Parts: sequence; structure tokens; C-alpha cells
Amino acid sequence: NALQEMLFCPQKNALSILPALPERLEKGSVRGLVFPEGRVDIAWETGSEVVITVTATRPVDTGILLAGKDICRLTLDAGVRKTLHIPF
Repeated sequence: NALQEMLFCPQKNALSILPALPERLEKGSVRGLVFPEGRVDIAWETGSEVVITVTATRPVDTGILLAGKDICRLTLDAGVRKTLHIPF
């Protein structure tokens, strides 16, 4: 759905987090967004931070993009969860 794609858009080599966040959504969270290798939870507050939790159901090797900016590379084994705290 369109709102989900504003918040999370998995791509071939990256997970795009908040690629098109509307300005009026200054604070919020979503849980359980699915991509082929797992799922992601996102919580954000403009002027504070974004908390991204990735849970791998299969091995993951992907980039993390936040609002179009390359943040990091994430490599996880199946069954592993990783939480990132990123200034936003």
C-alpha cells in the first residue's frame, strides 16, 4: 500500500527506511514490515532519532538507507535481530 511504501521500501540491495516520510508524520512507529529475508520495525521522531530493528528469518546482507542516505551495511544470520539507533 502507498503509506507503507512511504515508510519502508525493500530494494534488491538495500532496505530503504522512511524514503518518502510526509512532514506531518513527525513521530511514529510501525512493526512487522516484511521483506524477503525477514522483517523490520521502525520508530522515529523528527529532531531525535530513528530506531530500526531488523529480524532475519534468512541470512541477510543488505544496505540500510534512511531518507535516501546510505547509512550502513547490515549482515545477519538467520534468527538474529539487530537494532540501529540513528540520529534523525
